[in-house]
Amino acid sequence: MKKIASVSSKGQVVIPKDIRDLYSFGPKSKVVFELIGERVVLKPFDLTFSRSLKTKLTNFGVDLRFRKDWEEALKKKTKGW
Repeated sequence: MKKIASVSSKGQVVIPKDIRDLYSFGPKSKVVFELIGERVVLKPFDLTFSRSLKTKLTNFGVDLRFRKDWEEALKKKTKGW
């Protein structure tokens, strides 16, 4: 399925209704933009991944209240992966 949408001056794009319905996108839904080669892929944000990441960061002893802190801690903990 291909759909065309316009980008507003604020960088906003309206997701076509049939795609919103298919993926149950509603107000406040989160989506992920992923670059794959020369393509931009939009997909639903998986809350289980988000919860899993938060759990892993907490297990690393990262204080999630401070984004800069957890980004730095994550870099240190994952060095060499």
